Amino acid sequence: MSVNVGLVGLGFMGMTHLSNYTKIDSANIKAVCDLNEEKLDLSKQKSQGNIDVGEMGELDEDSISKYTDYSEMILNSELDIIDICVPTNIHAKLAVDALDNDFNVMIEKPIAIDLPDAQKIVAAADASSGKCMVGQCIQFWPEYQKIREIVNSGNYGSVVVADFTRISPLPDWAWESWLLDAKKSGGAAIDLHIHDTDFINSLLGEPDAVFASGAKGSTGGIDYISTHYQYDDGPSAVTARGGWPFPSTFPFEMASTILLEEGAIEFSTLEDPTLKLHPHEGETVVPEVEEGDGWLRELEYFVDCVENDRDPELAGPAEASQSLEIVLKEVDSVASSEPVDL
Repeated sequence: MSVNVGLVGLGFMGMTHLSNYTKIDSANIKAVCDLNEEKLDLSKQKSQGNIDVGEMGELDEDSISKYTDYSEMILNSELDIIDICVPTNIHAKLAVDALDNDFNVMIEKPIAIDLPDAQKIVAAADASSGKCMVGQCIQFWPEYQKIREIVNSGNYGSVVVADFTRISPLPDWAWESWLLDAKKSGGAAIDLHIHDTDFINSLLGEPDAVFASGAKGSTGGIDYISTHYQYDDGPSAVTARGGWPFPSTFPFEMASTILLEEGAIEFSTLEDPTLKLHPHEGETVVPEVEEGDGWLRELEYFVDCVENDRDPELAGPAEASQSLEIVLKEVDSVASSEPVDL
């Protein structure tokens, strides 16, 4: 079975998704949509952002229907998946329309700009015969999947301390600089830092409270944040920090240090090897990590779910909505300088 994809939005993430679909044998790009007609000439577009996504595979552009009006694209009965890669503040409108028409829907993260919009998507997904998933790609990133495997194995005991970092230069590559407008992107707390909040929520469960400090940036939102996730019955300390108020020459990094009862995990994209395991007894181990990035692997997973008619067990809309709610509580904590219960 082949799965026909309609892609909405041809900016950095849209072109990243397009490139990755060309690497999935059973996925066919059948339609693209963008308000900017010039972007519909796919041969002239490229993905440009904070991580190199590699070369695009073969693409038969003549076989692709092209739209500047999304409402026309979702009338295309050939499509199996609608993939939404537009500014966050319009995710809900497009996602709900697609789900109401029983398409399978992939939504680039975060799920929405605020909780009411996220809840609209969750409700539409519950009522739809289509499947829905949110592109929380870190859950599919090979190093993070290996971290989850090590922690869940229990071979090194429970998590005692976990610290996560995500640092980026200012994302000035987005279409019309929409990422730099918190009314459209939510700022770095909602667009970037949510990766770590989502992974923490998935790995350790929902915290009982959050206590955060941060700084507003040029977006008008919180563009740097440092959060302590409090667990009444869990790890002693779980923290995450990140943001994008850094110069263009500053290196992008995602990193984590996790102390277990019988060892420690060390991860940084600036190191080679990126991932190390330090047992309390014995030599340092370099775990075998699968190839690829989280963007390709999440799309492979969703296409497989659609092909085999099974609901995604990772990064579903309810889980993504919960992660957004936690981040919004973190932003509230920054404003109040007080812990906020969940």
